[in-house]
Amino acid sequence: MWKKILRRAGAVLLVVLALLGVALAYAGFQVDARLTRSWDVAAMPLAIGADDSRASRGAHLAATRGCNDCHGADLGGRVLVDDPTARIVASNLTAGQGGVLSAYSDAELARAIRHGLRRDGRSLLLMPTADYYPFGDEDVAALIAYLRQLSPVDRVLGGSQLHLPARVLLAYAGAPWLSAETIDHAAPRAAVPAAAASVDYGRYVASTCLTCHGGHFAGGIVNGPPGTPASANLTPAGRLRDWSEADFLTVMREGRTPEGRALRPEVMPWPAFAKMDETELRALWMFLRALPPAAVN
Repeated sequence: MWKKILRRAGAVLLVVLALLGVALAYAGFQVDARLTRSWDVAAMPLAIGADDSRASRGAHLAATRGCNDCHGADLGGRVLVDDPTARIVASNLTAGQGGVLSAYSDAELARAIRHGLRRDGRSLLLMPTADYYPFGDEDVAALIAYLRQLSPVDRVLGGSQLHLPARVLLAYAGAPWLSAETIDHAAPRAAVPAAAASVDYGRYVASTCLTCHGGHFAGGIVNGPPGTPASANLTPAGRLRDWSEADFLTVMREGRTPEGRALRPEVMPWPAFAKMDETELRALWMFLRALPPAAVN
């Protein structure tokens, strides 16, 4: 009797292992196809001079819209993740050794920023493309002008790699590893409003919040390793409903909530947002207060 039970258990185990092997093989095949897919998105020509005066605006955008957070204060790149799940490298954006700047035309840089695509049309990994797709032409040009004027940084970091756990998550759990898959590349882009303390300009500034807080700004999104808290609901249905404008400005400038809770910069990058000017922060507050209340996603 026990021999029969063991034989059946062994047969079941073999079936399970076979199914697991098929699932892993399918994940590998599917992910390889998605990693090597070439997206047909035209590069956008831009007129940018070597001494373009818009570089100062570009420096402000790099500091306040997350570029420095990922690519480093000198934009020379850094390793964001290196564990059994994946190795994710934020590229060296300068013209130094190991940098990518010299290899990209201005139009290709614009496509990388807005569409999350490499020169050859393949998707970048974990580029917050949804945040940058709404950027206006002038701001894209300003950012590229700033990159062109950076001092070269010699830093060779190697490429990013998705290991087996990341491939399984990408294949079966919808993990947003591939930047080009996160947006509609043909979606219309709204006109850029004038910089003013207004709801419209606040909407434009708030594009930098999309990847973490979602299209409805209701949060509930986890962008980080296990244990990372879900992003907050930024609509009037969330904790902001009890805040004043002064409370919001304190949070953005000091990383401290009215309740006295210190925000973790690796979760909520308030040090970058603290560099926004008064107009940007007030406009952002006005936009968030004007949102319809929404439940957490």
